[in-house]
Amino acid sequence: MREVPVTEAVGMVLGHDITRIIPGREKCLAFQKGHIIKNEDVPQLLDLGKKHIYVWDPAPGMIHEDEAALRIAERAAGPGLTWDRPNQGKVNLKAAHDGLIKVKKDLLYEINGTDGIVFATLHSNRVAHRGQVVAGTRVIPLSVPAQTLENAEILCRQKGPLIFLSSPSSPSGWEWLPPGARFTRAGFETALAVWSGKQPSPWGEGCLVR
Repeated sequence: MREVPVTEAVGMVLGHDITRIIPGREKCLAFQKGHIIKNEDVPQLLDLGKKHIYVWDPAPGMIHEDEAALRIAERAAGPGLTWDRPNQGKVNLKAAHDGLIKVKKDLLYEINGTDGIVFATLHSNRVAHRGQVVAGTRVIPLSVPAQTLENAEILCRQKGPLIFLSSPSSPSGWEWLPPGARFTRAGFETALAVWSGKQPSPWGEGCLVR
């Protein structure tokens, strides 16, 4: 990081949190680390007494935490998942539709063995509903070596996807036949429970095909 005058910081990435403090009344986060300074931010920063701030100054061969987290999320995610925009080195993965979470545990352990990268998921074979957060990745330092990130991407490309969502329409998932299960959430969850072997089929043999 390097120190720059606030008036010259527009377009740069803030390298630290800035807190607004009004004694006896308020203490809150005014600007988050990773925020890109805009023209309208300059008067606010000056009002906070910040004539100089520290901004991220990338060293050669280093990748910012937000870019790194986004790249890991994109490489790790399989069918049925969407992801948020990165925020402070973190990206959440969400279910694009109702389905069954599938996680490749060995790959998950390998990614988590990479310095500076953390990836967390819900348990495999758990039901997820549309919009639910099912996983998240976070880059701990403000930047990571490009080679470290590329190694993690190679793992995901060769062994991934790390996590995906199985659904009735997914070729890697399953087909379901009972018409009543298709239109209700309770029926959907029953179908998933049958498919994962957690309960016998209430529709008889052959109603669900793996």
